[in-house]
Amino acid sequence: MVGADGEFMHVLNADKSGTVTVRLLKTSPVNAQLMGLYDTQAADSRLYGQNVITVHQTQSGDTIVCRGCAFKKMPDLSYKKDDEPVEWVFAAGKIDAILGNYT
Repeated sequence: MVGADGEFMHVLNADKSGTVTVRLLKTSPVNAQLMGLYDTQAADSRLYGQNVITVHQTQSGDTIVCRGCAFKKMPDLSYKKDDEPVEWVFAAGKIDAILGNYT
């Protein structure tokens, strides 16, 4: 950050929160599993925001772990002739990444 006098200041923000979007085909059985989790967590606030989402890319060895994940809302469902994917959106409290390499 640079002030009006031209002097600078660095700002360290420890915020590691973010958003995770999972896009699934309408025919995926995972939609039924996520809907069951959504319904359970919406009914009991003690369960809300306790999800962990792990993404692992095997080719490079990248691993991303998202903790404290909560459903943002039930996905919008479309019944068009040409279906759109079902999007499940999560708010993540902390996202940590370990990047691998392509060797």
